[in-house]
Order: sequence, then C-alpha cells, then structure tokens
Amino acid sequence: MNQEQRLEFCKVCTKQRFKYSQGIICSLTDSPADFPDNCIDFEVDNELKARLFRTVDTHQNIEVSKTIRFVNYIIDSVFCTILSILIFVLIGLILRYFSNSFEISMGGDNDYFGLFIYIFSMLIYYFGFESLTGRSIGKYFTNTKVVDYDGMKPNSKVIFKRTISRLIPLEQFSFFGTENSGLHDNLSKTRVVKNK
Repeated sequence: MNQEQRLEFCKVCTKQRFKYSQGIICSLTDSPADFPDNCIDFEVDNELKARLFRTVDTHQNIEVSKTIRFVNYIIDSVFCTILSILIFVLIGLILRYFSNSFEISMGGDNDYFGLFIYIFSMLIYYFGFESLTGRSIGKYFTNTKVVDYDGMKPNSKVIFKRTISRLIPLEQFSFFGTENSGLHDNLSKTRVVKNK
C-alpha cells in the first residue's frame, strides 16, 4: 500500500489532523500515515466522510477575479456607510430625546465616535450577512459567495475571524498580490467563488 492509498483512510479517520508542514497526519503518532496494509486504530468519522463526498462537486468552484472582488468591496462599502449613517442618526436622536442640549457635530471627539460607529456597522454588516447566507449585498449583485477551502459554507466562527481580519490596517491593499484573495480570506481560510 502506497502513501496515497493510506491517505484515503486518513482523510476520513477520527484520529487525523492537519499540519501545514506535513499535510494530514495521525494524532496518535504525530506523523504521516506509515501503516503497512491496514491501520489498527482506524475509525471512520462519518460526518467527515459525508462532508468529503459532498464537496467533490464543489471543488469545481473557481475563485472570482480581482475585478469582481473590487466591485464587491465598493458595493459593500456603500452599504456599510449607509448602515453607519443610520446608526449614527439613530443614536443622535435617542441622545437628543434624553438630553435636549445634545447636538451632533463632526469634529473633535465625534470623529472617533463616527469611526467607532463605522467599524461597528461594518462588523454587523459582514458578520450578519456572511454568517447567515454566505453572501454580502455586494456578493448578491455579483452572484458570488464565501466558501471554506472544502467548498462548504463557513461556520460562524470562521466568518467572525474573516470579519475581524478586515480591521487590520491597510488590509484592503493585500489584494495587490498575485492571488485573488486578501488577508481576510487567507487568515480565515476562505475564498470567494461564483454562486452556482
């Protein structure tokens, strides 16, 4: 039995784990599969096996171009700005209701308040849409979606990591590399593909 045949077992074993430097390894031996004909510790992970077979078709998904990613970014930025303005105005109205002397003026400390509202709006916008549907409004317009490396819809924890990664300063410029993915894609192990 060669290494490739052994890995077919390891891919669906409950005791497997992934190491970037080595690939799939056994958690018991902390090394790649090295059993002769069969592994006495092999135990099928039915959920992992079902997921693996379900994703065979999704590997046909192709990552979208930088142009489409840029269009997504522009559309999403517009909607984030609209959401932040609505939240800013709502907070202003609530504060004005409770304090007649309150006035909203841009400048000074309110610049930080406006920035905080925008960041808060962005987190709500991306996490809300992408955790529920796998798509932001921009992705609806371009008919794209977020998937994990297996081609599946990412869970909320992954989407949260993806959303928080967007706060890294100058993260938007990470798209100038050779790949069609940004830092928030790489850190969360996600990609954006065409929605079939």
